[in-house]
Amino acid sequence: MVMAGRVLIVMAVAAMSLSGCVAVAEPTQNASSSPLPLPAADSTNLAACRDAACEVEVQKEDEVHLDPGWRLSAIEVEYLSEEKITLWLKELEGPGGVVGGLDSDISGAEGHVSVTNGRPAQINGIELTMVTGTSARAILKMRPV
Repeated sequence: MVMAGRVLIVMAVAAMSLSGCVAVAEPTQNASSSPLPLPAADSTNLAACRDAACEVEVQKEDEVHLDPGWRLSAIEVEYLSEEKITLWLKELEGPGGVVGGLDSDISGAEGHVSVTNGRPAQINGIELTMVTGTSARAILKMRPV
């Protein structure tokens, strides 16, 4: 009788699994602990960007300082998502303006611009683009144009 009861329980569980009545927990990952699909060429070395030629992993509030010849003192990471990086442009000098990107807004010597993988922006001869990202980290690529 005990063996028959166990067989019925096994059959009932199997039937429920096949009918979708039993939920199987999927493992979840925290976005901040998920690795980025590609490593950045310059890792997290923000100083590698002084010459506007780098590929670095950034987080919110990271600040990239540029050589004075770029007429842009610093670029701060303001917002991150899987789709875009929003950058705060600090102490912008001279004409130049922003070409491309999303949501650009320059007022005087400061402003912001968002970039994606498919929509880079150019500012004062520097192209800025997002390689990949999460809500916690992203890879920012800069290159002179």
